[in-house]
Amino acid sequence: MRRLVGDTGFRDDITVLAAQLRAAPAGLDLLVPARRENLATLRSGLDSWLSDIGVHGYHVQLLQHAVGELAANAVEHAYHARQPGLVAVRARLTAAGDVLARVVDQGRWRASASDPDSDRGVGLALVTDLVDELRLEHDKRGTTATIRHHPWIPAQSPIAADLAGRLPRRPADADPFLILGQPSAARHRVRVDGPIDSETAPTLYTELRACTAAGTRDVTVDLTGTTHLASAGVAVLHRLCTQAARNNTEMRLYAPRGTPAQMVMSLARLRHHTTDPDGDGL
Repeated sequence: MRRLVGDTGFRDDITVLAAQLRAAPAGLDLLVPARRENLATLRSGLDSWLSDIGVHGYHVQLLQHAVGELAANAVEHAYHARQPGLVAVRARLTAAGDVLARVVDQGRWRASASDPDSDRGVGLALVTDLVDELRLEHDKRGTTATIRHHPWIPAQSPIAADLAGRLPRRPADADPFLILGQPSAARHRVRVDGPIDSETAPTLYTELRACTAAGTRDVTVDLTGTTHLASAGVAVLHRLCTQAARNNTEMRLYAPRGTPAQMVMSLARLRHHTTDPDGDGL
């Protein structure tokens, strides 16, 4: 400490700031056919890359949902009434520590106002709320959606980084979509695990509509295990809750604070519970 403070005269209340110089990580470059079943592949690739550059937790959720919405938008709208083309996801970490991600297609832009599928506007609105910046550019060559977000990336020792690199990665298929009845619960209740995106949302609608007898039966929908809630899923849940209200029944959506579903439903202003509405009656 004497060598650090020299002849400054300070002997206590000294703050030491340590900085870590890290090599610039490689960028992400994914290219897949614009099909719903490939959305999970894009999310998995982004998740692995974010882990490689040291982004974890809450910021991973934000970026996963933002990029997922933009990719789903390209899949659903870019090649409307045309042979599906390709969608690319490219990302890099800037010198300022921002994650800069682009979703690129070669289709045709369709403005939300003239789009009969209102889910599109919901998705873009969610992206705007999730990240620091969203920019859309479109011309005859296609559309590029660019997001910029500044995550908090903690410093990591070289030893810890080396150990992390040796850990096995979670396989891409470790996130199955499941709708599970809970017959032992005190009240009618189902649990939804895995991603709810444009591929799985139709199944969610069909199954929940069936288990509520077309909205005439109360139900609690436990979204604790939902790993991704896209705007297509938000639209389905909103539609089902509206149907229940018209029949004087209740669809209770439950997602604890900090979960992906709770984050998205809060942004979408979709009414939900953050504490279990069934209490201890499971």
